[in-house]
Amino acid sequence: GFPAALTDEEIAAIPNYDWQGEAFKPGSIDNFDASLSAGNENTTLYSSFSYNRQEGSLIKIDFERINGKINVTHKINEKLSLDMGFTLSSITQNGPYGDARGTTAFGAPQYASPTILPFNPIYIGETKEFYGLPASGVFLVGDLSHNVIATANYIKAQGKTNQLVGNASFNYKIMDGLTVKAFGGLDYRNIATTFYGDPRLNDYYA
Repeated sequence: GFPAALTDEEIAAIPNYDWQGEAFKPGSIDNFDASLSAGNENTTLYSSFSYNRQEGSLIKIDFERINGKINVTHKINEKLSLDMGFTLSSITQNGPYGDARGTTAFGAPQYASPTILPFNPIYIGETKEFYGLPASGVFLVGDLSHNVIATANYIKAQGKTNQLVGNASFNYKIMDGLTVKAFGGLDYRNIATTFYGDPRLNDYYA
């Protein structure tokens, strides 16, 4: 803390650190889409590709989606034809640490950065080493003693989903107005979540 009796000049000389400026940033969205179609009298092909990436307005928050699709129709003979379609997608999201429902909010930059006393340094001097980590024996002044910028950089909270959806059908024309179809499909999905609590941080320091 500071002495109780400070002059106006001494108060004005106290450094201020922009915790919210470190926690938040301009977000961005990038999109890319492409498609291709081709064919002849017996076969038609359509394929598409899309890429989407979003950078959140909170540091270390992002979302990425990659999606590809292909459809093929092939006429084998006058009576038999084949339709196939496949879609492959991958989604990765790096999420925030903590929420407003529990004690993890104290380590979450989106909740805690506006309430940290601004004369607490974020970094040690001119370095990018974080100030106030528990192993250093130096703590932030105030009720919130977490360096939430360190938390955002050291915590890993990621969700990843990979999915493959496919279908195929054979169409057999018995006569005009009567066609038999045999079809099958596949829906494969792999969902994985990862969380790592770094022992350098208050919530995981032992």
